[in-house]
Amino acid sequence: MHKSLSQITLGFVVSSHASPNLKQVEYGAFKQVLKQLYSKRIRQHQESTYLFDQDNNLMAVLKQASFNQKGELQPPQYFINQQALLAA
Repeated sequence: MHKSLSQITLGFVVSSHASPNLKQVEYGAFKQVLKQLYSKRIRQHQESTYLFDQDNNLMAVLKQASFNQKGELQPPQYFINQQALLAA
């Protein structure tokens, strides 16, 4: 079942099943997971991009760069599902 944007909250997917175990990683690990996704289903919501596999499981999240309240640039953040990390 596809996760709708209404199910995406605070950068994580809320579902009737267990939420994916997301772990913050460096860009290299994130890129490796992207190479392994056969079906790249991509959804954007606010300042994040969500990538799902062919079974509509959340596999990765990219939070775009932003400025904090002091005007300092915060770099992008990369998160991947533990399942994807084990497969990489």
